[in-house]
Amino acid sequence: MKATTTYRQKNNGWQIIVQWKDSSGKWRQLSKQGFSKKSEAKEYEAVLLQKIKKQPHPVDKALQGVTLAQFAEEYLKAKKSLIHGSKKNYMNAVNALGSLADKPIDTITFRQLQKAISDWNFAPATQSNYRINLRAIFRAAIKPYRLITCSSR
Repeated sequence: MKATTTYRQKNNGWQIIVQWKDSSGKWRQLSKQGFSKKSEAKEYEAVLLQKIKKQPHPVDKALQGVTLAQFAEEYLKAKKSLIHGSKKNYMNAVNALGSLADKPIDTITFRQLQKAISDWNFAPATQSNYRINLRAIFRAAIKPYRLITCSSR
């Protein structure tokens, strides 16, 4: 990410402005004012750049509204290290959720997921394996794909 930093005097102090283009091509900016010296504003640049890195990035337009099953397929295509049998196990875990697999992934709530899992009648080892696979899929949806946002993290 390329950012441009500007310093200017404003209201008897110094202001820092950091501007950048996000992944969708839209210009964004963060600023802070009230520094008594320009050197203080320059020191604060690292803090603003860290804030920029932590900001959520817009979802890729191609992935907006993607269902859990569709996302799982995309996720597994990107996982080149998994063998065919492992990929099949991931999809079996998704399919075991029933109608939840056809819902947009960003609309699935924890309660819905819990309910679907509690309805399973699989062996304990199978349930554990499916939970591990689903956890990996949902974690990927959170980061790096940013399809799901977590305000509590």
